[in-house]
Amino acid sequence: MTTLPLKDVPLRYRKATGKIYFKVSDLLRFPEWPESPLIELIEGDLYLVSSPTPQHQAISSEILYQIKAFLRKNPVGQVFCAPIDVVLSEEDSVIPDITFIGKEQQEIIKEKNIQGAPLWIIEIVSTNRELDYTVKKRLYARFGVKEYWIIDHKKQKIVKYILKKKSSYLAEEFPFTAAIQVSNIKGLSIQLKGLF
Repeated sequence: MTTLPLKDVPLRYRKATGKIYFKVSDLLRFPEWPESPLIELIEGDLYLVSSPTPQHQAISSEILYQIKAFLRKNPVGQVFCAPIDVVLSEEDSVIPDITFIGKEQQEIIKEKNIQGAPLWIIEIVSTNRELDYTVKKRLYARFGVKEYWIIDHKKQKIVKYILKKKSSYLAEEFPFTAAIQVSNIKGLSIQLKGLF
C-alpha cells in the first residue's frame, strides 16, 4: 500500500460537494520520484501513475524512435517521453507517455515542466482504461490539445482524436497494422506493424 506524506499539504474542500481537492503547488511538497510514486492531478483529484509494462515501454520507445528520426530531418518541434509534467492549470498536471511541442509553441517548455497545451499527446493504455479514454480525453479537449492518440495494445487499435471545435474531438480508429498520419505534423506517420 502506498501512503502519501500529506501532513505538510493544506487540505482544501470544495464548497459545493465537501470533497478534498489539491493544486499543482501541493505536489511540490511531496518527495520527488523515485522516493514517491508519480502523481497526476486532474480537476484537483490525485491519480497515482503505475509502473509501465514491458509491452507499454516497447510501444513507447518505438514511437519515440520514429518521431526522433523524423525530427532529425524536419525540425518542427520537440518530443518528450514520460515522466515529464504537463501543467494545464493550477488543478491539472498530467504525465503523458509521449508529448510533442510544436516549434511555434516552444515558450511552454519551462525549466522544470511544460506549462500549457502541447500540440500532440499520446497515452498508451496500461491499467486504468477509463482514465485515458474518458477523463484525460475530456481534459485534453478542454485545454485545446489539438491531437490526442490512445494506443490500446490489448484491443490492437489506435484511436486518434483531432480537435475540431472548442472542447470537442473527432475520433478515428486504426488497427495496429496501419501507418497513421499525424494530422498536425505534415509528413509524419507512425507505424507499429511488426512490433509484436
